[in-house]
Amino acid sequence: MSGTYSPDIVIITDGAGHYLQLPQLTTAERNALTAVNGMVIYNSTTGQIESYENGAWGAIASIIHAPTHIRGAADEIDGDKVDIDWNPTNYVPGVAPAQVTSVDELTAHLYGIDQALAGSAAHASTHDSGGSDQVHSIADDDDDTKIQVEEGADEDKIRMDVEGVEAFLLSDIGVLTLAKQSGASAYLGADQEIPPSANTKVILDSEDFDVQNEFDSTIVSSTATAGTGGTTLVDSGASFVAGDVGKAVWNTEVGDADEGKATTIAAYVSGTEVTLTADIGIDNTDTYKYGYARFTVKEAGKYMIGACCGWGSVPGDKRYITQVYKNGASYRQANQITGSVVQSPIVAFADVVELEANDYLELWAYDGDALMQRIRDGASQTHLTIFKIG
Repeated sequence: MSGTYSPDIVIITDGAGHYLQLPQLTTAERNALTAVNGMVIYNSTTGQIESYENGAWGAIASIIHAPTHIRGAADEIDGDKVDIDWNPTNYVPGVAPAQVTSVDELTAHLYGIDQALAGSAAHASTHDSGGSDQVHSIADDDDDTKIQVEEGADEDKIRMDVEGVEAFLLSDIGVLTLAKQSGASAYLGADQEIPPSANTKVILDSEDFDVQNEFDSTIVSSTATAGTGGTTLVDSGASFVAGDVGKAVWNTEVGDADEGKATTIAAYVSGTEVTLTADIGIDNTDTYKYGYARFTVKEAGKYMIGACCGWGSVPGDKRYITQVYKNGASYRQANQITGSVVQSPIVAFADVVELEANDYLELWAYDGDALMQRIRDGASQTHLTIFKIG
């Protein structure tokens, strides 16, 4: 066939040897054409079928095969299904999308990849920015775990949500925030008496913050009943339960010789009776508190700890110590020997430590004087602060 021929329709019947062959041109030959919209050629230089549309040549093989691993709704990638939706407002995971009508829709409205990860659904969502839809997030099927790069207009921040809570934020200036990273700070809610020449656990009963609910600051107050003392204690408020074994008990009777002394619950006997590891002088007139007042690690790693005890007016030439106990034993500490005059020292330290899951830390104080002294309440005076850093 030569010359110009314009049939209304071209029919090629089935059978061997029947095919449609397009004109084959090099890129240079193609560029030499006086092109009009609708021309179609095979470019032998690039090995692509090309069409002339809107004043420019472009490959049309991508309409059929690009991206080569996504060829249509519910197609397969190594056995996993892929869904494509060209209209984000109509996206439903697992439902066949509307038909593609142009290359622009394919490239600009690619919305969902459903079940692309074995055993879970995921999709990509779009955001209209400057008239062109851009993929701005990857999310699971119920949209509560996702990565976003454009939560708000031109935000320029990368965010990651886990189960509906933001866990990761990278700002536009490169500052990284791990919002769910382990961290807690607890402090003394009321002044506490510290017995002389003894290590005493600090009753941290108030919290500034506790990101992962790892600090137990619940402290129960009650009064001992008649007939107690020695190593047995009866809670008149019937607050004790078997699960309280291991909690600390403090004598809080103001002015009592044993005020501030602490021990632990060794065994739950019956009713509200418990056995203590030592006699702290609780009798039928004494009040007491009990609770863990400790930070318990959920995940192993490196932690920054900061510990502080603010003392009231204490005599000079005495040693006062702030300690952190790990799993019931002295672990880290700082001490200060006061000068020759009465003063109010603040004994504090910071350290980086390696902890295992379920390790627990507590704040303890040591009074080196021959008389009972007092540590002061408040977040700026007596506190324990912990952050996971690695």
